[in-house]
Amino acid sequence: MELSVELVVDGVDLDNPTTARIVRRHLGDVGWASVDGLLTVGIVSDATDAVALAHAIADRIRAHLPDAGALRFHDDFVSIPEIALRAGVSREAVRLWTCGQRGPQDFPTPYAFVGVAERRSPIWRWARVSEWLDAHGQRGDGLAFPTDRQIADVNAHLARPRRRTLQPA
Repeated sequence: MELSVELVVDGVDLDNPTTARIVRRHLGDVGWASVDGLLTVGIVSDATDAVALAHAIADRIRAHLPDAGALRFHDDFVSIPEIALRAGVSREAVRLWTCGQRGPQDFPTPYAFVGVAERRSPIWRWARVSEWLDAHGQRGDGLAFPTDRQIADVNAHLARPRRRTLQPA
């Protein structure tokens, strides 16, 4: 199973011709996406170590785009309607999975809740839901994703201040 890693990046202007040329030449094997101002870079690889893969991508970005930086893993959060859309099932089917009234009783625990009071809605990391879907014969991504611990380790590493090397005068 291939491994999927996606990082949030800042300091990159893909509309800048010089930057676009550098990206094509040195970072063309990774996928870049910008949605509503959030820039991500991702790769699907036969690598087995998500932490090493994330570090390698971050190091390559830093080496070729010194003003850029990988900030953290991209958390692809999903709600019941989004899970239903991606899995090709009804919202009610997903709701029943999440409360243990249909299918296996081991649906992933929500990552968090959004909203207030009676309007609170659970959200999940798509990675966990996709893995569950794949394990139970449903339509997930068919990919491996970093564990929550690996995500935390890489996020902690990326949050550390970076020392800039002094260039000789």
